[in-house]
Amino acid sequence: MTWIKKFLADHSITTHSIAVAFAFLFAAYFQVPAFHDYVFHLYGLFPQSVKEAIATGLALYAWYRKGKVAS
Repeated sequence: MTWIKKFLADHSITTHSIAVAFAFLFAAYFQVPAFHDYVFHLYGLFPQSVKEAIATGLALYAWYRKGKVAS
């Protein structure tokens, strides 16, 4: 329980709000089929160069992370 108190004390309310928003969107992406389709529809509207930049960014993030769990 102390690690939760430490985490809450170490980060601002803005950080907590952004984390909750990302968790909500992540859960909605996998649990709500209409939202999943909407995300793919928006992704389909991007030009090919932006799609490649997104894929490259995700690949670089995964490569530099090297399987480490965020602390």
